[in-house]
Amino acid sequence: MKNMNENINLADELYDKIENELGKLKKVKILVLGKTGAGKSTLINALFREDILKTGVGYPMTKNIVKVEKDGVPLTLYDTRGLELDNDSRLEVYKEVANFVSDMYLKGDDEKLNLIYFCINAQGLRIEKEEEELIRTLSKENKVIIVLTKFFSEEAKDFYDFIKNMNMGEFAIAPVLAKNLKINRDNIILAHGLEDLVQMSMDALEEEYQISFNNAQHADLKLKAEKARSWAKKYIASSFGVGFVPIPFSDASVLVPMELTMLAHITAIFGVPVNKKRLASIIAGLGGTMGATYLGRFIVSNALKFFPGAGTVVAGLISGTTASAIMASLAFAYIEVLTVLLKKAKTGDDIDNKELEEMLKKLYKDNLKNHKKLK
Repeated sequence: MKNMNENINLADELYDKIENELGKLKKVKILVLGKTGAGKSTLINALFREDILKTGVGYPMTKNIVKVEKDGVPLTLYDTRGLELDNDSRLEVYKEVANFVSDMYLKGDDEKLNLIYFCINAQGLRIEKEEEELIRTLSKENKVIIVLTKFFSEEAKDFYDFIKNMNMGEFAIAPVLAKNLKINRDNIILAHGLEDLVQMSMDALEEEYQISFNNAQHADLKLKAEKARSWAKKYIASSFGVGFVPIPFSDASVLVPMELTMLAHITAIFGVPVNKKRLASIIAGLGGTMGATYLGRFIVSNALKFFPGAGTVVAGLISGTTASAIMASLAFAYIEVLTVLLKKAKTGDDIDNKELEEMLKKLYKDNLKNHKKLK
């Protein structure tokens, strides 16, 4: 890591670390199948961030399969032409899909599909023989989740039981209503099932692809926060070891590289797009300006206000306990901020950088006060 001093812009440092973390993510590859009207687009928009089907770039792979990707999102979607076609055309598409999936599998681990979503409209209450056969074929060598879309009626529950008991190979089944359904002026059926689908997907994926999927999905913010806290605990434990030395207060900046790496890792887990101006506000919210020395001293001095004497064997030394409390408070405050940002992004809203700065400053101090509850 470059030598950090008062002339280094920490926002640039954090930005570079985030880019490095994102660069490590392997794209999770998902094939999405279903008849026209099965709600594929609604499902994908509700499940993944960045409105990827609309804003991503599509590359035709075959006559009926399009590969969709977007910079900054560790996800490759293979979207298929709707299967509500005349019989001959439908059989052609089924054969094409089966051949495409088989070819991908033969290319090896880095190219094969990680997951297949087979969307079926639960209100249709039927599954075609050809669909059964395709699911049976695909599930021999691939992880398949049958997504029962538009799932809200009693009849749909019976259909779920019917599908669940069918002999179509190994598959999971997820009943989902991807967005709120307005029945009339006074009655709305709330969206449901997306978080369960996210968890099923995570369970089906190999560990190296789970962080990529979690980055791309925005249906389960609690899961993002949970994974971020889990990773943060590793940095918190490391900071205890660093502080155990203990650290002279004047050298508080030695914690900063670890803090920035932790923030970068958390950002990669959340998948929240951040530019350098936004990162500058985050650094400012922690009390930083241009240098690691000032930021380190500011963070530590704030901590010592809440635990007077906790870091001193001889006046001016930072103990492992104090260092880990600082890391925990910083991590959990940042996780709360990213959760707010992602919630606003889902509704098309945003938060200005000054408000973000004040929010992080307050959350950091609040978490310092309650650090014992966060352990």
